[in-house]
Amino acid sequence: MQGAFGLNCASMPGHHVLLVPGFFGFGSLGDISYFASGIAQLLQRSFERAGLRVRITEVATLPTASIRVRAARVREALAAIAANGDDLIHIIGHSTGGLDARLAIAPTASLPAHVEFEAYG
Repeated sequence: MQGAFGLNCASMPGHHVLLVPGFFGFGSLGDISYFASGIAQLLQRSFERAGLRVRITEVATLPTASIRVRAARVREALAAIAANGDDLIHIIGHSTGGLDARLAIAPTASLPAHVEFEAYG
């Protein structure tokens, strides 16, 4: 497969985008998605136009939990993604979701996560 700039994308790693909702945010509530503005579809099309494979996941955070608890959920999602392959991971956090993501990847953060997540680089 030829991607942007004539690159051979078959040998390139895939990409995984992790969407992190903000405070009072939720992955979905019935048919309503937190990222309802079509952000997942927009990202999907953008990666495809560049000839890149991408998977997009929303973190199921607890809407009113503390930042530490929400960050633990993000860390658990990151660990699951990393364990499933060699994809490059991109994190997009909206509002407090950005703080959750930053704390989740902080090497010295003490979080109530059920997994350890080594630095991913």
